[in-house]
Amino acid sequence: MKSKTLETLLAHETGRHTEMVTRFQLLRDFNLLSKARGRNAEYLNADEIVSGILSTVASKPGLAAVTAIGLRNLKPVGVEKDAFAGAPTLATALAAAIADEALCHSVLEVRLGDSTPDDRMATSAAIDYIADGEQQTTQYVPATAHSLFQPGKEKEFDRRSLRPSIGQETFITARFLARIARDFKDAEHFKALEGAAQDAVWKPSNKRIFPENFNLLHQGEEFLRGQSIEAIKASDVLLHHFDMVADSMDLIQYFAQQYHHRSEDQLVIQLLGIRLFNDCGTAVNNMLSGYCQSSVMIQRDLLEVSFLLDYLKSNSNMIADWKACSEVDRNKTFSAFEIRKFLDDRDGFTERKRAEHYKILCNLGAHASYQGFQLLQPVAGGDAHCGPFFAEMSLIPTLSELAKIATMAAGNFTMFFAPDLITDLEVKLRFMEKQSLWFDRFAGKGFDRGQIDQMRALLARAKAMKGAA
Repeated sequence: MKSKTLETLLAHETGRHTEMVTRFQLLRDFNLLSKARGRNAEYLNADEIVSGILSTVASKPGLAAVTAIGLRNLKPVGVEKDAFAGAPTLATALAAAIADEALCHSVLEVRLGDSTPDDRMATSAAIDYIADGEQQTTQYVPATAHSLFQPGKEKEFDRRSLRPSIGQETFITARFLARIARDFKDAEHFKALEGAAQDAVWKPSNKRIFPENFNLLHQGEEFLRGQSIEAIKASDVLLHHFDMVADSMDLIQYFAQQYHHRSEDQLVIQLLGIRLFNDCGTAVNNMLSGYCQSSVMIQRDLLEVSFLLDYLKSNSNMIADWKACSEVDRNKTFSAFEIRKFLDDRDGFTERKRAEHYKILCNLGAHASYQGFQLLQPVAGGDAHCGPFFAEMSLIPTLSELAKIATMAAGNFTMFFAPDLITDLEVKLRFMEKQSLWFDRFAGKGFDRGQIDQMRALLARAKAMKGAA
């Protein structure tokens, strides 16, 4: 991670948005952070990240660097080998936790000193962690407390004895430390890719070769895809959304490929279904690989085709006209605006929610707009990132929106196909049941149970007739 990313993240977590720039500049002045900034900013190492975190303890921004230095040099009570990570100072202990995944997962909480009303330097710190299945604590005090650096002292010492009567303590949660460690790991991965790209010196040649940078970019995308999948698997909400997208694609694929069309019009609808399926797949791949804005752009097309299908269902006589019309006629008769207007008028929707939905996807993804830049920021209010990145704050709404649009698109598509076979009925019923559960959870109301009951009755009769035959 680079200094601006850490600065923005800490500002968001502490609420000190106006102060963090000053705090980080003081860290640079004291050589605790790299002085390179902007486009030339270097990736921070674990030790520099620690300095950034510790700078938040000072009650006043002007004391950020001095307080960070004081905290960095605190030593563990007892002997080093018995301390957390066997580290000689608080700074090295925290840096070890950031760089080592196993150590990071063992941390329960970090408590950083006492910032007193008269702005005295922080006096102590502690790391609570799990070791050998038991909760343990390493306490840290100034290096001048020589009598405390003896074997066994950690068992009898209570750092609260150093605390003033009135003070403030800063704590770091395990969740936040894990976030920092994950971002650090990601940054190290991309740092290696950037280094490999810079080492590749261009040499003139008469033979064309595939640019290696595309392979490096793909490696980064695959790495981020793994992170996205792990985040989805860890969240029951995201997993439910993702299952609904998959169920929608299964339904679309079945009726687009395995259903034998009965007319030329129905074939046209199946071709639109193939476009729906490909849109869903592309939106999923872009989102998982770190391109949420590109996923939203594809979702706009998915929504537009879904509206078109809804329109053609109410105007089935115009399917042939849509197929044969010129571009000029299509833009006039079948424009996205005209279709949305017809659907809203048909349903009595005076608030034009379809237009609002469409506009949001245009502004965030399909059109170049300043509003859309927020989908290029790994941290809210931070710098835009060039290339793919993982951020749960982008993944969650993007996946939620995709589930909503894919479910609607699949429903509009399948209306054109009367179930003739038992398999047709089974596929439709399975989707309707899953759709109802998803609606119950995320829309506050279930799918029309009457339709599900009718489909179950049709399936039962079809199976009975087949058995009798």
